[in-house]
Amino acid sequence: MTQTTLAEAIASVADGSIVALGGNTIHRAPCAAVHELIRQHKRRLEVIKTAGAYDVDVLVGTGVADRVSAGFIGFENVFGLAPQYRRAAEQGRIEVKEHACYTVITALRAAVQGVPFLPIAGMLDSDLMHARNFKTVTDPYSGEELAAVQSIRPVVAIVHVQEADEQGNGRIYGVVPRGAHPCSCGDLYDYDHEYLAQYIEACSRPERYQAWLDENVFGKVVSR
Repeated sequence: MTQTTLAEAIASVADGSIVALGGNTIHRAPCAAVHELIRQHKRRLEVIKTAGAYDVDVLVGTGVADRVSAGFIGFENVFGLAPQYRRAAEQGRIEVKEHACYTVITALRAAVQGVPFLPIAGMLDSDLMHARNFKTVTDPYSGEELAAVQSIRPVVAIVHVQEADEQGNGRIYGVVPRGAHPCSCGDLYDYDHEYLAQYIEACSRPERYQAWLDENVFGKVVSR
């Protein structure tokens, strides 16, 4: 099995790539890799995520991501909405490709199966049908009309696992020690409430946000 450093792996991610991130909200997100994307000043990434939080928010806040396809971006009931993502969406600085979590999963499954779309039930009355211009397809067996979700094929997928092989099989238990921090990782550690609280506070002002990035992502010494 070929092994590489995190910096070398992230260096292979080209600007403009479609990047899928593993984990869910504040749990098992690949935050060490996200920080490396920021340190390497990647740009124009489209981020794919069922439900994101810190990982997507900080990529948007640093200008790394300018497109997001996701069902939800927020810190659940712990810290509420994602401040950088919300601000960028309201100001039109990012392209928001709104999904339901299930349509993201379906779009990725379609890509895995090598088909251009997959049908799903229960979507026809959703505003997403119009907002995303989802098409419909007729079930040839029953005649039922179903939503047709177009495939999403990421160029890169980043998943925080403990072991992986050359076929892409993974065992979840730290490739990077505490690589999901400040998010949680299974039974190993919980999300870092204090760190995330400091992040949310730093998002209130641009100069405070840059100071926070310098200290926590770029590793610079910040005078207080």
